[in-house]
Amino acid sequence: MNLKLNLSKCELGHVVSRDGTQPNQQKIKAIIEFPMLTIVSKIKTFFGFTRYYWNYVKGYYSIATPLFELIEKDTMSI
Repeated sequence: MNLKLNLSKCELGHVVSRDGTQPNQQKIKAIIEFPMLTIVSKIKTFFGFTRYYWNYVKGYYSIATPLFELIEKDTMSI
């Protein structure tokens, strides 16, 4: 098999090394600096942005449960 990759078109959300995979620190910085969530659509955007990293965050779903509940109720009291 002759596989060729164009590195300028390849972007991973994580870093792969001999030690395994780790989150891309630039992506983590963007998550930390994400603006305060004030409307349901922004919460959904935030989940889309952070769900990729749920494997790296211990207790992700427990942490995110209050936000999930807001989406389910489709109400915001922030």
